[in-house]
Amino acid sequence: MSNLEAGGVKHSYSNEAGHGMLDIYAALQPSVSDSYTPLVAAGGKGPVIVAMYEMNETAILSASSFGDSLANALGGEFTYMYDALDGGFAFDLEQTVKPSLSVSKPVISIDRELGLTRSVSEEKLAFSNSFSKVLEQPGYLNYSRNESNGSLTSFTSNGLWNGFSDASYVFPFLTAVQGGTGLNYGDSLGNGFLSLSYNSENDNGSSGNPKNAYSFSYRLNLAENTNLNYVGGIVNEGESFLGSEGGGAFDFSGSENVTSFFGFKSGIKLAENHFLNVGYGLSRTSVNKARSGIIQNISGVMSDSFEIGFTSFDNFGSDMMSFSISQPHRVASGTADLQIAGLAERDGSIPYTYKTASLRPSGRQLDFAMAYNYDLTTVSTVRVKMMHTEDKGHVRGADPEASIYLGYSKTDIIGNDTITIGAASTFANEVDLKLNYSINW
Repeated sequence: MSNLEAGGVKHSYSNEAGHGMLDIYAALQPSVSDSYTPLVAAGGKGPVIVAMYEMNETAILSASSFGDSLANALGGEFTYMYDALDGGFAFDLEQTVKPSLSVSKPVISIDRELGLTRSVSEEKLAFSNSFSKVLEQPGYLNYSRNESNGSLTSFTSNGLWNGFSDASYVFPFLTAVQGGTGLNYGDSLGNGFLSLSYNSENDNGSSGNPKNAYSFSYRLNLAENTNLNYVGGIVNEGESFLGSEGGGAFDFSGSENVTSFFGFKSGIKLAENHFLNVGYGLSRTSVNKARSGIIQNISGVMSDSFEIGFTSFDNFGSDMMSFSISQPHRVASGTADLQIAGLAERDGSIPYTYKTASLRPSGRQLDFAMAYNYDLTTVSTVRVKMMHTEDKGHVRGADPEASIYLGYSKTDIIGNDTITIGAASTFANEVDLKLNYSINW
């Protein structure tokens, strides 16, 4: 070894390693360039046994209904990416699972709570109307390039609920076809009112198979103390799967994923001022995709959601108190057949390992809610609502979350007007404050 000096800086020279120091870490990294993307081996379509997929596109977006099931299915399973020199580098497939951008709601919606910060007499009237004979409603037929699903709206808007007032809570996969081309029909049928709806997305020439939904709802009063609201239908999510989407080695292109669903909501008048709410949603998904990529087949997928609530009036004067427990849409059963590529042999052949993984998440999200309205005077009301969530996102052991809402409303300040002020705070001490002012004539 000898020393060379240039510009006042001494450099060492090794007869074995040459000029400079060895960068072992860099030497062990994949060889890539701007014109080359690392590839991942997986099963191909049709007669093609092996296909190569771009590493930067290989990912699966997990919908909230799956919780941590996809991460658990792929966690600890290693496959290989190949660089420009065909070198294989192992990586854990769990890192390809991306969390859902749509999280099951555990946090109080301040906008909805502002609307419920109203006098106890109004709340009681809303309950009473739901137990009276279905109001006469004129028939309708609507068509629009931007039409919401009338059947779903009819189902979620009937009655005062915590989770079951939100379509994304009961059947989140239906949000994929909300707001596209739609046709809604409604008319009286027997002792109730029937709604029929059709909605479609991606019918304007955009990429991907069209997403469409056929649905119905029917609401009626079974007796003086019992109301009932049904909803059901079929939705084709195209290349999505209960809101999940994949790319690269998780490609779902060309697939047709059809979900049939059914739900009901029922209110029962136990006594003059005591009411019981019960709701349940059930769905079954059939996945029709080519046996290619890492996920070869998906079968037996059943999902559900529920809510049970109790409401009472005039407990301590002019007041309303309600309690509920609910679960957002959750995969209850189902399996995925995985084909995971090993390191390429010397002759270029790819060995595979096979695994059948459960799609049922480790936990069950439960939302506990308590709300209380109290009339301070005939024109002013306060509202308090508290929520507590266990196993958020259907992940067992997830940190509990809590949120609280405080609201105040007053009417007839200047003429026939209403002012409502509300504040909501989450477990992270995030505070949201809003004020509404309306004038009626």
